[in-house]
Amino acid sequence: QSYAVYEVYMEIVDRAENVGSSAVNINWTYDSQAPVIDLRQPITNGFDNDSIAVEYELSEQVSPSTIKLIFEGPATITIPSGSLTVTKGKNSLFLYGTAANLQEGTYSVKMEAVDLAGNKGVSGISTNWTYDNTLGTPTVKLANGATYTKTAFVELMITENADVVTWYNSETQMDTPIYKKPSCFILSSKNDGTKTVYVWVKDKAENISVGTDTIILDTIPPIVTLNKPAQNSMDNGDIAVDYTVSEGYGIASATLTFIWTGGASDGNHVIDVTSATTTTLNGNDLGLAIGAIYTVSLQAIDLAGN
Repeated sequence: QSYAVYEVYMEIVDRAENVGSSAVNINWTYDSQAPVIDLRQPITNGFDNDSIAVEYELSEQVSPSTIKLIFEGPATITIPSGSLTVTKGKNSLFLYGTAANLQEGTYSVKMEAVDLAGNKGVSGISTNWTYDNTLGTPTVKLANGATYTKTAFVELMITENADVVTWYNSETQMDTPIYKKPSCFILSSKNDGTKTVYVWVKDKAENISVGTDTIILDTIPPIVTLNKPAQNSMDNGDIAVDYTVSEGYGIASATLTFIWTGGASDGNHVIDVTSATTTTLNGNDLGLAIGAIYTVSLQAIDLAGN
């Protein structure tokens, strides 16, 4: 038989036919079967980062000095016997790719071992297993990279490595990426001000990386006071303009509008006065009609669009 346990002894008969017997050696094993190695992790088409789960099952105890875990890929790396266990049955452990000098890339993985009778066993091969120990920083853009927003609901654009599978976004804490890729974000709107949004991504090998972007939330419209031209006033060719704007983050534009309401016939006129809060305009240059009556208003738009 290929595997059996025997008792072994020797008998010798001399010429006078006297029989002599040796002592019986019990539990001698005849074993011509190779050990069966069932390599369960790393798996075919699998991914691992620096922490590599290794699991295998041995059909019998093997010689501790003969067991090997072999990675064949960008380089051939053999994990020596001292890092592996040889228990009959299930064996589980973790290896670190950097400590084993693994290079990032795709490998075929197998195991070899020799049992106590000298029979060599080889596991099946886990093919297309990927060792991936790095993940690039994702690029995050809020509102397409704008500096300001007037609404808490903003577009969220993320550019990441192709093998990223889950995302997580927050203004405060990190958590495990478990969600589908987001396309928008609602800022914390308790107070206006600078908001930082963090986006964590995780790839197939479970590497995690984080990207950030900041934006200024400004929901309060500017307060505009038009001092001149004053109500019920009159000007000749030169028109004094004076206004104030109360705004925390800056003004994008200020426009003075003359809306014709009576007197000499005319239309409406809109003048950009962003550059100065106090200035003098020439009515003729503006095309204002002599003798016309206007309602004059000033509109200011801040950098967030309020």
